[in-house]
Amino acid sequence: MATAFTGFHSLFAHEILKYLPVSVLPFKIIKYKICLYIVISSCFPSGIQFGMKSIVRLDFRQDQRVSHKGGGMKQNEMGPDVRCSEKGVTLLELMIVVVIATVLAALAAPSFAEWQKDLTCREVTRNIASTLRYAKSRAISTNLEHRVEYEPENRRYRLTQGDKSGNSSHWNTIVYDWIVLPPGVHIDTNVNAIHLNTNGTASGGTISIQDGTKKTKFKVIVVSTGRIRIPAMI
Repeated sequence: MATAFTGFHSLFAHEILKYLPVSVLPFKIIKYKICLYIVISSCFPSGIQFGMKSIVRLDFRQDQRVSHKGGGMKQNEMGPDVRCSEKGVTLLELMIVVVIATVLAALAAPSFAEWQKDLTCREVTRNIASTLRYAKSRAISTNLEHRVEYEPENRRYRLTQGDKSGNSSHWNTIVYDWIVLPPGVHIDTNVNAIHLNTNGTASGGTISIQDGTKKTKFKVIVVSTGRIRIPAMI
């Protein structure tokens, strides 16, 4: 019973493998012929244990060459081993590739550095806008004034809370202590602090985010209605 079952599977595997595709390799046309051998052991007399062993062998054969003789077709089987090309890479070719890669890396380095600076400035811009929005939301929920203070000369800002809903005299409650900007990033403002009121309005102001050369990359604009936006920079 087990012998007939094994023979059936071997015949089925060989019929399926007739239709495997032909792959084209450099300088060679190789036909991959997979010979699948499945050996299924018979059941033990106890009828409880059953063993099965599968062996898959990948047999590479060089594609059959076809020659015409007397109008007929003749196929010549080649050896079972694949003869890969022995052509290698010379030292000159390797040096040329290294030089080209070095030149491309040198050309891409400035662009990558500039992209990294823009990414850092963009992240700082989003953090400042997020702090302002949080201050606005907190002022409404707590019914207490909030303000975001800026120190451009020290490259830092912080969020504090007042003691009243309007015209606060003490700003001793620190919500966010001084946040120092990453190296190479500066800020410039037209006000020392932006007040966020309990009714959602604000004192207004503009914060410019600059790179190491003091070139403005992004801006955060707060209007008196309380709207906080980041305009697109040209």
